[in-house]
Amino acid sequence: MAARLGGAVTMVAKVGADGMGAECVQNYKDCGIDTTHVFTAAAGVPTGVAPITVDESGENVIIVVSGANMELTTEELEQASAAISEASCVVCQMEVPLAVTQKAMEMARAAGVKTVFNVAPCPVDGQLPAEIYAVTDVLCVNETELQTLAGVTAAEGDLEGYKTAAQALLARGVGCVLVTLGGDGCIVCTGSDEGATHVPAVPLPKEAVVDTTGAGDAYTGAFAVFMGMGLSIPEAAGRAGQVASLTVQTEGTQPSYPEREQVLGKLPEIFS
Repeated sequence: MAARLGGAVTMVAKVGADGMGAECVQNYKDCGIDTTHVFTAAAGVPTGVAPITVDESGENVIIVVSGANMELTTEELEQASAAISEASCVVCQMEVPLAVTQKAMEMARAAGVKTVFNVAPCPVDGQLPAEIYAVTDVLCVNETELQTLAGVTAAEGDLEGYKTAAQALLARGVGCVLVTLGGDGCIVCTGSDEGATHVPAVPLPKEAVVDTTGAGDAYTGAFAVFMGMGLSIPEAAGRAGQVASLTVQTEGTQPSYPEREQVLGKLPEIFS
């Protein structure tokens, strides 16, 4: 999504020495992504996959099989040090070894680069090293991930409960907690006097929501682009929500991601 919006994107990942891996790398290139640091695993290690099912309401269930991505090493990551230090922000998630994710954010922090940590898939036990929170500028989670990490239970739609859970994560050293709420927008929680800001979602009629698959990833990619433009976190979050609202109206994951020109056609002020 970040590349489709015009962002200069470098991918650090690992694929299998198989047909799917070759297709993935070619797809990245077709999207304009720098694949210099997309490594290939040893023979027999498959490319990661994520089978998806979608129900009649457009909601999805995803099974992640990380495959070769879990073979990525910190030594390979260090080969991307120049790309990391030159970035406006570094986005990490949980489909590579945790040690690699933590190292990437430590490298970014040392270079003065903003870090966005999308904790997906979230550890079932909610346990993460204390050190990883300390190098996270923006922790991006959904309601379920938020409660799992914080060890706090909130009723569905309980914004105050979500804010309480976010405060628990802020206390661990995170700069900002960004809680995505699907059709309810998002909550931006910081340790400043402003506290928590609820950013409403773009209102859509129920029948317009076709497939929510990939909306969270689209949101994160768009958020990174807008944050890289120098926008405030609440402003970047709101604009990312507008972009994500376009993706849920079309079937598929990447096929639902609009190009920059398509976004401008529907949201002409989005980049101004």
